[in-house]
This record gives sequence, C-alpha cells and structure tokens, in this order.
Amino acid sequence: MVREHNIWIRYAKDKGLQYDKKMEKWSAIHNTFKFFKMGRPPKLEAIEKSPTWRKRRNMMNIVKNNCKRKNLDALDFTGLTMRQIDEKLKELVGVISKNDKRT
Repeated sequence: MVREHNIWIRYAKDKGLQYDKKMEKWSAIHNTFKFFKMGRPPKLEAIEKSPTWRKRRNMMNIVKNNCKRKNLDALDFTGLTMRQIDEKLKELVGVISKNDKRT
C-alpha cells in the first residue's frame, strides 16, 4: 500500500488522477530511463503500442539488470539518438550474452 501511495503521489496526485496499476509500470520505465540518463520517456501508450519500444525496453532492462547485478555504474546515453542507443544496447546485450554463456 505504501508503494502504491508513493507512486500515486509521484505520478498522479497533481493531475487529479486516482492510482492505477499502470502507474507502477510507468514508474519502472521512468526509473530505467533515469538509469541511462535518457530524460523523460514517451507516454506509456506509445511505448506499449510500439514493437520498437518493446524491443528497446527489453534490451535496456537486460543491460540495467546486469549492471546492477555486477555493481557497475549507470550508463549515460545523454545526447545519443535512438538509433545510436539501439546500436549501443545491441552491442552491450551481445557482450552480456557472450559472458553469460562462459559462466
């Protein structure tokens, strides 16, 4: 209940909205964007409808989870285009995948 309340305070209270389960998903996406220093994410509806965004989010989560698991610093994607971000994420996921197969 505390988590729901905090998410409501951060994302809905000022807009006069009630808590919605989708806010938790938005909170996770927002935190991932903060991890990569990518600014504010697009609207949740746009992310959910786009296969490109789904794939990008999946890669972002793989990289973020790997960094946290290995106590690595957050990555800085400030100023990169989406194309550059996708290329960097593919490269990092490939390295992670290769390293996971070795262990």
